[in-house]
Order: sequence, then structure tokens, then C-alpha cells
Amino acid sequence: MSSETTYEELGLPVSPSTGGPIELLFNPPSGTVLVTIGESRSPGWPRRIFMRAPGESCYSELQPPGDGDSVFLQALSCESTAEALVVVDSHRSDPRAHHRALYRVALKERSFRAVPDLHAAPEIPPRLWISEMLMVSADGSALYANVAAAPRHDRHQRGRVSYSICRIRTADGFVERLVELPTTCA
Repeated sequence: MSSETTYEELGLPVSPSTGGPIELLFNPPSGTVLVTIGESRSPGWPRRIFMRAPGESCYSELQPPGDGDSVFLQALSCESTAEALVVVDSHRSDPRAHHRALYRVALKERSFRAVPDLHAAPEIPPRLWISEMLMVSADGSALYANVAAAPRHDRHQRGRVSYSICRIRTADGFVERLVELPTTCA
């Protein structure tokens, strides 16, 4: 970027000196550059994702799938496929209806494919959601993440959430616990 080019001319709404955190991701197979811009420095806050493919002079905003009430929370790029993984929170305007979903994004087509709902072995509580994506395998078949788990709405265990480092198979959404973290929220 020359010193005369502005962020607005590149299609980015803010400069790195303002607003929340900015992350730069590169996808080698597609040559696509992804820029995520957060609204806050706190994890779990919405992010906007901009992308620029080879030959494009400026970035364009990627819109989350859904009914217009969805936001991106995080993105990771796959090293050996022209894809990225994104976590989308739907129904943002109704806190009781939050649903975090994992999607594979075909970067060349800019199309989304939902990963099946997360599920795990019976010893892991049934309500699962991705708290933070940590790493994705080169081919995108496995996602390593901090996963939150809670029992179904049970009045005796209400509010009890446990966190684990897990491997998620992106083909079927199966969650395998690798390490249970010691902190439990009550």
C-alpha cells in the first residue's frame, strides 16, 4: 500500500488506529486475503469480514448467511483448500435465541456451506457452542477450538458451563474432547 492510498480506497471502513482489532488472513490456494475487523477488543463481539481475490484492486465485504440478523464472530483460513471457516451468530437482536453455527466458505465462489450441528459423546453435556476457534487443519477437515458445553435446560444445573479444548470434524460436526479446562462458570 502506498502512503497515498487510504483504507477507504481499498474498501476497508476503518484504519488500524481506530475501532476494534484487525486480523489479516491469507488463503494460499485461492490467493485471497481476508481482513476481519472487530467492533470491540473483547472476544465474542461481532466482526466484519472483507476479502480481496487476486486481480481485485479493493476489498469487498462478505455478508454472513441468514436472515440479515446474523454476524460473524471469527474466521480462520485453510492452508490447502480454497476455503475459510467462520463462526456465525444468528438472531443477534434476540439474546434468548442466539445460535452459533460453523460454516465453510468457498472463497472463489463466496458461498457458504453449513457444518452440521455440533454433537458429542454422551459424557459431554449436550448444549455445545464454539467459544473460540484456535486452529484449523490444512485441509479444513478438523477444527480445534475452545468449546463450551452446558446441560439441557435443567433447573438444578442452570448456568453451569464447562470449557474444553476439542477437535471438531467439519464433515459431521462431531466434537471430540481433547482437554477439559479447569475453569467452570457457575
